[in-house]
Amino acid sequence: MNEAGESLSGVSAEDATGKGGLFKKTLAIAIPSFMTQLDGAMFIAALPPIARALGVTPMELSFGVTAFYIAHAILLPACGWLIDRIGAKTGCLFALAAFALFSALTALSSSLAIFVICRFLQGGAAALMLISARNILLAVTDDSNRLNAMTWVSMPMLLAPTLGPPLGGIIVTWFNWRAIFLVNIPVAILAAAMIAILLPSVRSGLLRRFDWAGFLLVGGSLICLISALGMVSNEAPFYRLFAGLLTVGTVLGVAAYRHCERTEHPIFDFSVFRTPTFRMSTIGSGLGARIAFRGLSFVLIIMLQLGLGISVLKAAFIVLAVDAGDLVTKPFVSPAIKRIGYRNALFATSFIGAGGLLFIAIGAGNQPIALLICVLVVIGAARGILFSGTTGLTYVDIRREQHNMSSVVSATSLQLGNALAVAFVSIILLIAGAVTGRAGADPGLAETKIAILALGIVAAISAIGFRSLPKTVTVGRPDVASLK
Repeated sequence: MNEAGESLSGVSAEDATGKGGLFKKTLAIAIPSFMTQLDGAMFIAALPPIARALGVTPMELSFGVTAFYIAHAILLPACGWLIDRIGAKTGCLFALAAFALFSALTALSSSLAIFVICRFLQGGAAALMLISARNILLAVTDDSNRLNAMTWVSMPMLLAPTLGPPLGGIIVTWFNWRAIFLVNIPVAILAAAMIAILLPSVRSGLLRRFDWAGFLLVGGSLICLISALGMVSNEAPFYRLFAGLLTVGTVLGVAAYRHCERTEHPIFDFSVFRTPTFRMSTIGSGLGARIAFRGLSFVLIIMLQLGLGISVLKAAFIVLAVDAGDLVTKPFVSPAIKRIGYRNALFATSFIGAGGLLFIAIGAGNQPIALLICVLVVIGAARGILFSGTTGLTYVDIRREQHNMSSVVSATSLQLGNALAVAFVSIILLIAGAVTGRAGADPGLAETKIAILALGIVAAISAIGFRSLPKTVTVGRPDVASLK
């Protein structure tokens, strides 16, 4: 069997495009991602007490974080092949059951080794959940409502990093650290029930042999690159290991590209990058924008605490201003892009965000905190439209038979983009420390302002790149809809 396209079994055409109960469907699709992000945020917040309970240091326990993300990155390409065989809905239900099981095993862990293994397995289940849910979303929406659905799906995911730290603290303080992972079980059951009832069966007609060579090359490259990027902020003794991992990861990546280009059904199809809008959103200006605004989340808390001497609690509430601005704009994303098109919307929000970053870089320390909060709200509002817009742009020219592979490739690009954002800020902070004569010391106000200035420049360059988009690229444009 080798059919192109996706089949939706047992649903009407209206349901297939998401016009019947779209909000309920998007809510069902959003819960798995919300659960995994909340799990990670609660774990990081409760890392010290969990380390004490297991008799290890927090640094040793941080391998649990690394294991989760490495498994997530390695298994993303394989998830596309698996979903082709068993269907997106079945894959999502299986992943939810696996995530709940591995969460229970994580809660029962009595040693660091078992804990890290269980977190690795959780990361693999999370990867399958992500790709399955995204494929279902693409199948139950069309060009006219896909951006709106993606915007609503992103809202619970924004709340997870905000709710995670206080919830993790409450659970550890009033209950037991094991409850952090046991909470996933009822949430997974709720998500599975909603998906089973509300969502159609989505199955690709393509059955292909598993590309073991491509899997090993792509997986090896991702392990090395993500591990290397995570080491950027370490001290000099780790630089040789960083350089070695970066070199090996790059060589494996080139080998993976050559292999996948020659293979009829590769595990990772680089051909989707030939679509200009997909390329723009994943490795072009979209990637630059994500580096700029994800990087801000990393450096902002450092600037507030170490640069301005603001308490941890107060700094956390100030950072919430970015998320508040992001949430406020969500209902306006789809109408705005329908009205002015992707090019104008993405250019304007990148430019506004860049202006906000430059304003902070120039005036931080000489401005009232209230003004800083207002600027952060504006940056968050720009980020909200920008991130939702680039996500919608990813699929605007992608044919239906490419949905599965494009989901895998874009999710992998997103993982690398998040790692690049932290690495970029770390490199700028190290360079700034050398320039200001504070090499080796904790970054202060001067160093963090230089880093934010660099992020502003990246955002401005991204804005210029978005200007190259054709004016005709918009939500539900007829010439794209005809390709589906």
